[in-house]
Amino acid sequence: MKTFLSGIIIFFAVILQVTILPKITIWEVMPNLILLLIVCQSAIKGYKEGMVWAFSCGLLLDFFSNVYFGIFSLIFLFIAFIVSFVTKKFLGKIGLLSIIIISVISTIMFDFIFLSVIKINVLSSEVILDFIRSTFPEYFIQIIFKEIIFNAFLAIIVYLLLFKFNDWLKYYEGRVRLPGDFYRR
Repeated sequence: MKTFLSGIIIFFAVILQVTILPKITIWEVMPNLILLLIVCQSAIKGYKEGMVWAFSCGLLLDFFSNVYFGIFSLIFLFIAFIVSFVTKKFLGKIGLLSIIIISVISTIMFDFIFLSVIKINVLSSEVILDFIRSTFPEYFIQIIFKEIIFNAFLAIIVYLLLFKFNDWLKYYEGRVRLPGDFYRR
């Protein structure tokens, strides 16, 4: 049941990210719902579930995008690993402030890695260094800073929804006994 419902959430989130969210832009910036789902789930549930969500979301997003296949899966896996590690080692209990901070850092990491991979594949190393020195600060101020604010606000909503979803799943799994569960005690 948990896997099925998680799969439905992932599928609809990717469909929403690919179809509707590009039309909803505030300050000329589109929210990264998939990144926020992965960050929140990795912070709430830990390493294993965060990595499964990251790979699933990344793979689906790779199918629907027109960039290099596998780029989203690898970036999301890396971010889920970092978020799970930082949460477990340094934060312990997750609250709204820590989710906001993690979402800000994750947004910066995602945009930097994504832009670097795209630039590395297209351009020479000299042009990449020029991009990092001159264009990236302008891009950071014009686009990424707005995306950070937008994602930080949206992270609160996603975190609260996923927290309630995980609580509901925990309650539902404890309450419902399937016929095969009798032998697993």
